[in-house]
Amino acid sequence: MKDLVEQLELLKPQISHLVRHRLRKFSELRNSSDASLFKELCYCILTANFTAIRAMKIQETIDDGFCH
Repeated sequence: MKDLVEQLELLKPQISHLVRHRLRKFSELRNSSDASLFKELCYCILTANFTAIRAMKIQETIDDGFCH
C-alpha cells in the first residue's frame, strides 16, 4: 500500500492541472441547461459500460437524442 501511495504522489504534479481543468468544466455545468446536464449524466452512465473514448463517440453520435 505504501508503494501505491508513493507512486500516486509522484503522479500528482503531472496530473494536477488536468484535474483542475476538469473541475472548472464541472463548475461551468452548474450554469448549463437541464438538457446539457442530462447529456453529461448519460455520458457518465455510459462510461460505466464502455471506455471513456467509446462513451464519448456514442454521446457525440446520439447528442440531443438523449433528451428525446
